[in-house]
Amino acid sequence: MKILYLVFLFLQFLVFPCQSSEKLLTSKDVDWKTFLSQHDMLWDKISAGYYSGAIMGNGLLGTNIYAEDSIANAYRWDIGRSDVTESREGGEALFHRARLPIGHFTLKPVYRVVSDSMRLSLYDAILRGRIETEKGNINFQTYVDAHKDIIVIETQATKEEQSYEWIWTSETAISPRSLPLQSENIPEDYVAHPNPKPELLKDRDYRFAIQELYSGKVYIIAWHTQKTGGKCRTLVTVSFEDSKEKALTTVRQTISNYLKGDEVQWEENHKAWWHHYYPAAFITFADAKIESFYWIQQYKLACLTRSDKLIIDLMGPWTNTTPWPAIWWNLNVQLTYSPLFAANRLELSEPLWRALNEKQAALAANVPVEEWQNDAAAIGRSSSYDLFRPLQPELAEANQYEVGNLTWVMFYYWQYCTYKADNEELVITIRMSNSKYMNFMI
Repeated sequence: MKILYLVFLFLQFLVFPCQSSEKLLTSKDVDWKTFLSQHDMLWDKISAGYYSGAIMGNGLLGTNIYAEDSIANAYRWDIGRSDVTESREGGEALFHRARLPIGHFTLKPVYRVVSDSMRLSLYDAILRGRIETEKGNINFQTYVDAHKDIIVIETQATKEEQSYEWIWTSETAISPRSLPLQSENIPEDYVAHPNPKPELLKDRDYRFAIQELYSGKVYIIAWHTQKTGGKCRTLVTVSFEDSKEKALTTVRQTISNYLKGDEVQWEENHKAWWHHYYPAAFITFADAKIESFYWIQQYKLACLTRSDKLIIDLMGPWTNTTPWPAIWWNLNVQLTYSPLFAANRLELSEPLWRALNEKQAALAANVPVEEWQNDAAAIGRSSSYDLFRPLQPELAEANQYEVGNLTWVMFYYWQYCTYKADNEELVITIRMSNSKYMNFMI
């Protein structure tokens, strides 16, 4: 009888929905400013080093703010742009088409720093900080505009600190992979054709650091500074074009158009984009640490890419000395994009699918047997945005013949199409990625 009673009770739970006095919480019920402020990133002391910084971005431009680890009593703002690559023909993807560093600003207080701190607001995507010295303070605010290719850096200095230094340093235009390696591991033709040194120009309130590349491409960082008393506002942008003239025109227009607008309205527009971004991925967790981790990752994803931007590589819109200045297809792409679909972030994965569809010729050329290339596709371990990285059968003995990279990516393409309920383009790409397996079996 006891067993029958328990079975009956269990069936009741299956048939009749449980009643609860608690209201189901939706994104519309959330005070987003208060909710996300719990998960803001805080520095009670600004740490030294790239991996300790406050990263910010709009899917193309980025900055990373941290204390200098090589200069005492100084802070730096690294400047990056995702599509700035060597862009050379032929050669190796990790050198001839590698991501390139751009440079950084250094803020040097006049007197010894007593304390410093900063807070990155997830809700507004704005960093605010304070540097206290023996003879004054420097408050700063930074954001990467969500709509425009502009980085806004504002400071408010008091007393003797109104004379702090603000210095630009261009990084050497060389693949970051070159720096951790011994010279014998770097392609000879890459070493033999270095990029020229950058050119610095000044035109009234504008400053330019011009970097021409061996490939013929040019990237330029430009900045414009307005200073009134202890208040200073610097607008920064980066262009990447086929000629010096076009690159100069682009950075001038970007900054001048920004100056013509209302700075208060620009900031409000920036905040509004981020306020609209978060609710689509709303979820809460019982564990506060897990919840903070989740929302910080949501913030980072929108710094890394947007629906109209680029594939997420291993650097994002930032650069550092690294052996991985490219897109990695044997793990990193798959792990990076895997959480987007359940998190309702389909649009952030679209640059990946767009590239796969637009670069089908390169994917076919990656197949090692020529007669298979008319109906097959593949990609090797790593590539630049051109997706050209042929498979290397000779690596099979070392267990590094990675024929399944593209097929693994196709699993997430299937997820994307399933969530979107659109399989129109899916079948062709999956068929091509699997055709090489059919050829192996034949």
